[in-house]
Amino acid sequence: MNLFIRALFFVYLVLTLASCAKPKSQKDCGFVQNVYGERVSWKQDVPIHLYLHTSIPSAWEKAIRTAADTWNQAYGRELLIIEPNRVGGEAPARDGMNVIYLMSTWEAERASEQARTSLYWVGDQIQEADIRINGQNYQFYSSDVSVNTNVQAVSVESLLIHELGHVIGLRHNDAAPSVMATYLQSNHDRNVLQAADTSNLKCEY
Repeated sequence: MNLFIRALFFVYLVLTLASCAKPKSQKDCGFVQNVYGERVSWKQDVPIHLYLHTSIPSAWEKAIRTAADTWNQAYGRELLIIEPNRVGGEAPARDGMNVIYLMSTWEAERASEQARTSLYWVGDQIQEADIRINGQNYQFYSSDVSVNTNVQAVSVESLLIHELGHVIGLRHNDAAPSVMATYLQSNHDRNVLQAADTSNLKCEY
Protein backbone atom coordinates (compact mmCIF):
# COMPACT_ATOMS: atom_id res chain seq x y z
CA MET A 1 0.00 0.00 0.00
CA ASN A 2 2.81 2.38 0.92
CA LEU A 3 4.46 1.74 -2.45
CA PHE A 4 1.16 2.42 -4.22
CA ILE A 5 0.74 5.76 -2.43
CA ARG A 6 4.30 6.73 -3.32
CA ALA A 7 3.62 5.88 -6.97
CA LEU A 8 0.48 8.03 -6.98
CA PHE A 9 2.40 10.92 -5.42
CA PHE A 10 5.10 10.61 -8.10
CA VAL A 11 2.48 10.75 -10.90
CA TYR A 12 0.86 13.79 -9.23
CA LEU A 13 4.24 15.51 -8.95
CA VAL A 14 5.06 14.91 -12.62
CA LEU A 15 1.68 16.24 -13.74
CA THR A 16 2.01 19.29 -11.50
CA LEU A 17 5.46 20.13 -12.82
CA ALA A 18 4.26 19.67 -16.40
CA SER A 19 1.36 22.05 -15.84
CA CYS A 20 3.76 24.66 -14.44
CA ALA A 21 6.26 24.32 -17.27
CA LYS A 22 7.14 27.46 -19.16
CA PRO A 23 5.30 27.62 -22.53
CA LYS A 24 7.49 27.35 -25.61
CA SER A 25 8.04 30.47 -27.68
CA GLN A 26 6.73 30.53 -31.25
CA LYS A 27 7.61 32.20 -34.51
CA ASP A 28 5.77 35.52 -34.25
CA CYS A 29 4.18 35.50 -37.75
CA GLY A 30 3.50 39.22 -37.35
CA PHE A 31 1.41 38.71 -34.21
CA VAL A 32 1.61 40.30 -30.79
CA GLN A 33 3.40 37.94 -28.38
CA ASN A 34 3.03 37.44 -24.66
CA VAL A 35 5.90 37.37 -22.16
CA TYR A 36 6.59 33.73 -23.07
CA GLY A 37 6.91 34.47 -26.78
CA GLU A 38 3.58 32.84 -27.67
CA ARG A 39 1.42 34.38 -30.39
CA VAL A 40 -1.59 36.18 -28.94
CA SER A 41 -4.84 35.61 -30.87
CA TRP A 42 -8.43 34.46 -30.50
CA LYS A 43 -7.34 30.87 -31.23
CA GLN A 44 -10.42 28.85 -32.16
CA ASP A 45 -12.82 31.31 -30.52
CA VAL A 46 -13.97 32.80 -33.82
CA PRO A 47 -15.79 34.48 -35.47
CA ILE A 48 -15.12 37.68 -33.54
CA HIS A 49 -18.25 39.77 -32.98
CA LEU A 50 -17.82 43.55 -33.02
CA TYR A 51 -20.36 46.28 -32.30
CA LEU A 52 -20.53 49.84 -33.58
CA HIS A 53 -20.90 52.50 -30.92
CA THR A 54 -23.62 55.10 -31.42
CA SER A 55 -20.84 57.64 -32.08
CA ILE A 56 -19.99 55.95 -35.43
CA PRO A 57 -21.70 57.78 -38.34
CA SER A 58 -24.18 55.64 -40.26
CA ALA A 59 -22.42 56.68 -43.48
CA TRP A 60 -19.35 54.74 -42.33
CA GLU A 61 -21.09 51.39 -41.87
CA LYS A 62 -20.59 50.12 -45.41
CA ALA A 63 -16.86 50.93 -45.33
CA ILE A 64 -16.45 49.19 -41.95
CA ARG A 65 -18.27 46.07 -43.11
CA THR A 66 -16.21 46.04 -46.32
CA ALA A 67 -13.05 46.23 -44.21
CA ALA A 68 -14.20 43.22 -42.17
CA ASP A 69 -15.05 41.31 -45.35
CA THR A 70 -11.51 41.90 -46.65
CA TRP A 71 -10.17 39.81 -43.76
CA ASN A 72 -13.03 37.30 -44.05
CA GLN A 73 -12.23 36.63 -47.69
CA ALA A 74 -8.58 36.01 -46.85
CA TYR A 75 -9.63 33.66 -44.04
CA GLY A 76 -12.05 31.77 -46.27
CA ARG A 77 -15.03 32.14 -43.95
CA GLU A 78 -16.32 34.57 -41.32
CA LEU A 79 -13.55 35.72 -39.03
CA LEU A 80 -15.04 39.12 -38.17
CA ILE A 81 -18.74 39.93 -37.82
CA ILE A 82 -19.95 43.53 -37.49
CA GLU A 83 -23.17 43.19 -35.52
CA PRO A 84 -26.21 45.21 -36.68
CA ASN A 85 -27.13 46.40 -33.18
CA ARG A 86 -25.55 49.64 -31.96
CA VAL A 87 -24.28 50.03 -28.39
CA GLY A 88 -24.22 53.12 -26.20
CA GLY A 89 -22.14 54.12 -23.22
CA GLU A 90 -19.93 57.16 -22.83
CA ALA A 91 -16.44 55.66 -22.91
CA PRO A 92 -14.61 52.47 -23.86
CA ALA A 93 -14.44 50.02 -20.98
CA ARG A 94 -13.27 46.48 -20.34
CA ASP A 95 -16.79 45.08 -20.41
CA GLY A 96 -16.50 41.87 -22.41
CA MET A 97 -17.73 43.50 -25.63
CA ASN A 98 -15.72 44.35 -28.75
CA VAL A 99 -16.72 47.88 -29.77
CA ILE A 100 -15.67 50.45 -32.39
CA TYR A 101 -15.85 54.05 -31.11
CA LEU A 102 -15.42 57.49 -32.68
CA MET A 103 -13.83 59.63 -29.97
CA SER A 104 -14.44 63.39 -29.83
CA THR A 105 -11.55 63.86 -27.37
CA TRP A 106 -8.00 62.50 -27.54
CA GLU A 107 -4.85 62.72 -25.44
CA ALA A 108 -2.80 65.72 -26.55
CA GLU A 109 0.48 63.79 -26.34
CA ARG A 110 -0.92 61.13 -28.73
CA ALA A 111 -2.58 63.48 -31.22
CA SER A 112 -0.72 61.89 -34.16
CA GLU A 113 -2.62 58.61 -33.68
CA GLN A 114 -5.38 58.11 -36.23
CA ALA A 115 -6.86 55.29 -34.15
CA ARG A 116 -5.95 52.83 -31.41
CA THR A 117 -6.92 49.23 -30.75
CA SER A 118 -6.78 47.92 -27.18
CA LEU A 119 -6.43 44.16 -26.71
CA TYR A 120 -7.12 42.30 -23.49
CA TRP A 121 -5.82 38.74 -23.26
CA VAL A 122 -5.31 35.92 -20.79
CA GLY A 123 -2.34 33.64 -21.46
CA ASP A 124 -2.16 33.64 -25.24
CA GLN A 125 -5.86 34.13 -26.00
CA ILE A 126 -7.56 37.47 -26.65
CA GLN A 127 -10.70 38.05 -24.61
CA GLU A 128 -11.72 41.52 -25.81
CA ALA A 129 -10.73 44.20 -28.34
CA ASP A 130 -11.87 47.83 -28.59
CA ILE A 131 -11.12 50.26 -31.43
CA ARG A 132 -10.96 54.01 -30.77
CA ILE A 133 -10.94 56.36 -33.79
CA ASN A 134 -9.43 59.81 -33.30
CA GLY A 135 -12.26 62.18 -34.21
CA GLN A 136 -10.65 65.17 -32.54
CA ASN A 137 -7.56 65.48 -34.72
CA TYR A 138 -8.61 63.85 -38.00
CA GLN A 139 -11.28 64.02 -40.66
CA PHE A 140 -12.40 60.87 -42.45
CA TYR A 141 -13.97 59.85 -45.72
CA SER A 142 -15.67 56.75 -47.10
CA SER A 143 -16.81 55.71 -50.57
CA ASP A 144 -20.36 56.81 -49.67
CA VAL A 145 -19.29 60.29 -48.59
CA SER A 146 -17.70 62.80 -50.97
CA VAL A 147 -14.40 64.21 -49.77
CA ASN A 148 -12.95 67.67 -50.24
CA THR A 149 -9.60 66.98 -51.92
CA ASN A 150 -8.20 70.11 -50.26
CA VAL A 151 -8.76 68.55 -46.83
CA GLN A 152 -6.34 66.02 -45.35
CA ALA A 153 -8.74 63.17 -44.60
CA VAL A 154 -8.27 59.48 -43.74
CA SER A 155 -9.99 56.59 -45.50
CA VAL A 156 -12.40 54.84 -43.11
CA GLU A 157 -12.11 51.53 -44.96
CA SER A 158 -8.29 51.60 -45.05
CA LEU A 159 -8.07 52.62 -41.41
CA LEU A 160 -10.46 49.87 -40.31
CA ILE A 161 -8.67 47.18 -42.33
CA HIS A 162 -5.57 48.12 -40.34
CA GLU A 163 -7.29 48.30 -36.95
CA LEU A 164 -9.19 45.04 -37.52
CA GLY A 165 -5.79 43.48 -38.21
CA HIS A 166 -4.86 44.54 -34.67
CA VAL A 167 -8.15 43.06 -33.41
CA ILE A 168 -7.18 39.61 -34.69
CA GLY A 169 -3.78 40.01 -33.04
CA LEU A 170 -1.47 41.42 -35.71
CA ARG A 171 1.09 44.06 -34.81
CA HIS A 172 2.60 46.77 -37.02
CA ASN A 173 4.63 45.59 -39.99
CA ASP A 174 6.95 48.08 -41.67
CA ALA A 175 9.37 45.46 -43.03
CA ALA A 176 7.26 44.52 -46.06
CA PRO A 177 4.29 45.91 -48.03
CA SER A 178 1.39 45.44 -45.61
CA VAL A 179 -1.93 46.92 -44.50
CA MET A 180 -0.35 46.73 -41.04
CA ALA A 181 2.24 49.39 -41.86
CA THR A 182 2.33 51.90 -39.02
CA TYR A 183 1.34 55.00 -40.98
CA LEU A 184 -1.59 55.53 -43.36
CA GLN A 185 -1.28 58.54 -45.63
CA SER A 186 -4.14 61.02 -45.81
CA ASN A 187 -6.33 60.86 -48.92
CA HIS A 188 -4.86 57.43 -49.69
CA ASP A 189 -6.66 54.09 -50.08
CA ARG A 190 -4.81 51.03 -48.74
CA ASN A 191 -7.55 48.42 -49.07
CA VAL A 192 -5.82 45.33 -50.46
CA LEU A 193 -4.17 42.73 -48.24
CA GLN A 194 -0.58 42.02 -49.22
CA ALA A 195 1.24 38.68 -49.30
CA ALA A 196 2.66 39.30 -45.81
CA ASP A 197 -0.83 39.91 -44.42
CA THR A 198 -2.39 36.74 -45.78
CA SER A 199 0.67 34.67 -44.87
CA ASN A 200 0.64 35.91 -41.27
CA LEU A 201 -3.10 35.35 -40.98
CA LYS A 202 -2.83 31.73 -42.16
CA CYS A 203 0.14 31.10 -39.87
CA GLU A 204 -2.09 31.53 -36.79
CA TYR A 205 -5.65 30.94 -38.01
